[in-house]
Amino acid sequence: MSTLWEMAATIREDALVLNRREGDAGSRRKHAAIVDLNAPGRLDYWCRLLGTTPLRLYCAVDEVGPDPTAIRRFLTRPRAARTQLVPRIA
Repeated sequence: MSTLWEMAATIREDALVLNRREGDAGSRRKHAAIVDLNAPGRLDYWCRLLGTTPLRLYCAVDEVGPDPTAIRRFLTRPRAARTQLVPRIA
């Protein structure tokens, strides 16, 4: 019978082999979660998913980039925190 440490090492080795095999699938999954507003039908999908209008979604992507998590945080912040005052030139 093997020790607990030997069993843990075996499980760790198996996980490393599995991660190497699924490396390409992981990168595909990572790129699939990018908000691409130019793809047909994706604007409606992201608007429904994030519960926002197309204009606010365009503004959010322009401000924070295509990461859905950052966009969700941007959209949930109070509007006063998102607004930046621009000084007027007289």
